[in-house]
Amino acid sequence: MEQARVAYTIDAHVRDRDDAATVSAAIFDLVRPDLRCVSIDVCSDYRDDEMPEPVLAAQARLTALIRRRHPKRSDPGISLSLTPDDPEWADAELYAPWSIYVSGYVTPNASRESIVGLHDCASSIVVELTDADAAMLRERVAHIAPLVPLAEVHRRRREKRERARAARRDERHARLRRLLHISSSRSP
Repeated sequence: MEQARVAYTIDAHVRDRDDAATVSAAIFDLVRPDLRCVSIDVCSDYRDDEMPEPVLAAQARLTALIRRRHPKRSDPGISLSLTPDDPEWADAELYAPWSIYVSGYVTPNASRESIVGLHDCASSIVVELTDADAAMLRERVAHIAPLVPLAEVHRRRREKRERARAARRDERHARLRRLLHISSSRSP
């Protein structure tokens, strides 16, 4: 029986490139056996002179592949689909923390059953994991940032918005009370 997966996120914007590479590698180590397809944008928010040589080499191979596959695309760097059989699969994993968008799918041909998404050069990460995989990933990335259920992050953000909304409402009411008090004190 297949274990249920829960969506988790790295509860921090991972900016450090070594940390992003560590988190990305740890995630791919866990989900690789289930992945049947990955879609990657061969574009980065980082300049070439900011990337290590192995990442630049991977980027060049991925760019060459997408140009061979889609020579007439107006933006050839967007949405390169790879399967584990493709020789460039390892390049996609290496380039993932530098890409603006990566999504990993449990079905072939990127058919919307994504279990991993790295966005904005891995500054935002969501991955669907079993309880056992979540425990393993949590241990591997604990020194970088906590791994938490995505639902918890959404709950915290909702509560924060509600508190801010209540504070704005209370401030409006206080201003109104002050205005009414000033008006009533000026009345004959």
